[in-house]
Amino acid sequence: MTPSTFAWRFKLILKKNGLPEKLNVHSLKHSNASLLIANGADR
Repeated sequence: MTPSTFAWRFKLILKKNGLPEKLNVHSLKHSNASLLIANGADR
């Protein structure tokens, strides 16, 4: 999958699920890390 195809599909998923279009993969990475740490994962 090309990066542009991935970005297009990601934006489509956001739109279909009523999520903010400003969301990006990088922000998901940080959210995931925060949730893991909050639940006791090693830093």
